[in-house]
Amino acid sequence: MTLVKGNTGWIIFDVLLTEQTANAALALANERLGELPVRAVVYSHSHVDHFGGVRGVVSEERLLQVRLRSLLLLALWQKQFQKTSMPGMPCPGEQVCSMDATSPQAIWSG
Repeated sequence: MTLVKGNTGWIIFDVLLTEQTANAALALANERLGELPVRAVVYSHSHVDHFGGVRGVVSEERLLQVRLRSLLLLALWQKQFQKTSMPGMPCPGEQVCSMDATSPQAIWSG
């Protein structure tokens, strides 16, 4: 777990595996560095040892608020993506190959 002391509170990266360990780490930081509210939690990727401890640093009520906001943002992103993408066209970063009689050829590369 990495804690960054921001202007208005903690920004926490990868909140460990369990609620207990994340809570203990935050309590130690608050004790040694000064008590601050948690303003943001960032998961570097979706392995449980990077997000499993979130309930140790954020209340269940706050998690529900964030989930609802995240779902709204995801819905807006998907709607925008559908408007701007063309069926059959690759997304940026994807590579599509066409097989001909001799060899595969990259026909688009992001």
